[in-house]
Amino acid sequence: MKRFAFAALVCFSATNAQAADPGADCCHDLEQRIEELENTAARKGNRKISLAVQGKVAEEVLYWDDGRSSNVYVTGMGTGAASYISFSGEAKIAKDVSAGFVLYMEAIDSDIFSITQKNPDGPGLYTGVKNAPQTFFSYWYLKSDQLGQLSVGKRQTADSQGPQTIDGSGTIWAAYWQAYNVYAFDVQGDIGAGEKLVWSQIGSCRGNGAGPGDCDSGREEIIRYDSPTLAGFVATASWKPKRDSWALALRYFNQNLGDLRVQGILSYSESAMNWKNPLNNTFATDDRLNVWQVGTYVEHKPTGLFALGAWGRINQQVNKMNNPTTDTYYLKVGDRLKPTSLGHTIPFGEYLRSTDGVAIFDVNNTQGGAKVIEGSGTTIWGLGVAQEIDDAAMLVWLRYRHHQVDVPGRNLEDADTFSFGSQISF
Repeated sequence: MKRFAFAALVCFSATNAQAADPGADCCHDLEQRIEELENTAARKGNRKISLAVQGKVAEEVLYWDDGRSSNVYVTGMGTGAASYISFSGEAKIAKDVSAGFVLYMEAIDSDIFSITQKNPDGPGLYTGVKNAPQTFFSYWYLKSDQLGQLSVGKRQTADSQGPQTIDGSGTIWAAYWQAYNVYAFDVQGDIGAGEKLVWSQIGSCRGNGAGPGDCDSGREEIIRYDSPTLAGFVATASWKPKRDSWALALRYFNQNLGDLRVQGILSYSESAMNWKNPLNNTFATDDRLNVWQVGTYVEHKPTGLFALGAWGRINQQVNKMNNPTTDTYYLKVGDRLKPTSLGHTIPFGEYLRSTDGVAIFDVNNTQGGAKVIEGSGTTIWGLGVAQEIDDAAMLVWLRYRHHQVDVPGRNLEDADTFSFGSQISF
């Protein structure tokens, strides 16, 4: 209503001015004036709630070679890492109680988690639509310094992307324990007619997250509680009524342990399985998944040397397919150097190993999901460098990754990727 009232007032004034001066251009800058007013209101607070607007633009150039063919794509960074704009606001309602909200919208041009050898323009994982926005966060919260924070709406579960939340290296967009660039690519080699193996299933999360390691990593409609910080520890619990799923996490943050920066996480979740077989569109829904995650980040502040280690385990409770328990291990090491005033230069290396986790879809399996192969294994290693450009709030990276999967009795091709990417935050 305020916008329309303001527009009417400006137009009325401009019309009177035009009557006095027939050569005047009535209302030619009306929208500009309204925009200026609204921008001012956003900066100063609207209806007693402060408003913050932030976001980023992120894209990369990807070269891939799957052992049979190769190509170069220009693509967005995908769900969870894509270009976005977010709005957040907060207002005090008592001395120690604040209310607020977060609305986070991703702009998916091409989703790196859905591109394939045949499709360089992947749709958003949440919408299934190319070149379209999707809601990543949408929740409100009540917060108290003494009692903690209660959130309701779409946001990450307590254990979601656990090791990523403690990674202080500045390289999480370049190196993490997901299959990243080849996530939806077909593995080449001895895959029979009526079978399908994609790189996201080389350490399968059973349809519940981003393999190999980042299981239970989605954004869900949940109720979440975060405790106040006590001696560096923060406890988090979340519940998803829709699928009767819950998660617990304990994080530790210490910036000043002598010369060390130490951060860690321990989490556990239990969730209903909803694993789709893409070959016949059947779902495995009569099972429950248990996911454990442990991670530690240590940085020597004087030298910048750092290490991130993580372990994850996923198993099925009902398990009609008799799938084995899958374990995934991840290590990233590097150094946060600052040879110039530009910002930190961060060389890094990474290694991932997943055991008993390769899941092969079969068109004849009408129970949904897939058979996870006992004795199978996956190895991913990579090298790269990231450059922070402080004056532009910019991160640039160059990374090489080698992907290898082993299944007893099958000859499967390795895959290699080079990625050159950047993101600018605002």
